[in-house]
Amino acid sequence: MLQPNIISGPCCRELLSMMATALAFLHVEVWVVHHDVKPGNILIAQHKSLCVHLADFGLAKELCLCARRVPFVAVGGEIRQPVAGESRT
Repeated sequence: MLQPNIISGPCCRELLSMMATALAFLHVEVWVVHHDVKPGNILIAQHKSLCVHLADFGLAKELCLCARRVPFVAVGGEIRQPVAGESRT
């Protein structure tokens, strides 16, 4: 159970991993940059498990075509260049 303003180390790592995965999805699959990631725009919910939502896309921008020419893949929250034959997912 999350308590206001108290996040344990393992819980913090899990939340950061979720944020990295969400941002990787935005960049690699949707081609969008948020431009306003800050604590007030990160919403944390706990139902059966922790869930992270990124809010306020008012400053978000679509990546330019020049950025799309550099291939990257998101694997388990990590963004890296793909190995030959690897898909962008």
